[in-house]
Amino acid sequence: MEITVRVAEEIQECIDVKGELAQRSSEEIVEASKGITPRLRAGGKLVAFGNGGSAADTQHLVDELVGANAPSAALVMMGYPVPTLHRI
Repeated sequence: MEITVRVAEEIQECIDVKGELAQRSSEEIVEASKGITPRLRAGGKLVAFGNGGSAADTQHLVDELVGANAPSAALVMMGYPVPTLHRI
């Protein structure tokens, strides 16, 4: 398969996944934000954590919230993007 076709297919897959997420989960995302926002404003914390690929998702979530001017003291991120156990 030509690399250009492969790249186009990967991009289209990302678009399709985001479209499906928008259709299925928009209301849930809004409801979650309605629960998180007042707690952060009241001095609460949001703890996000992940391992491997989920650690990257965690980092992205925290970056998005910091970019939205969330108080940095309210955000805790724990991630282990590199496996801690290796098979020899």
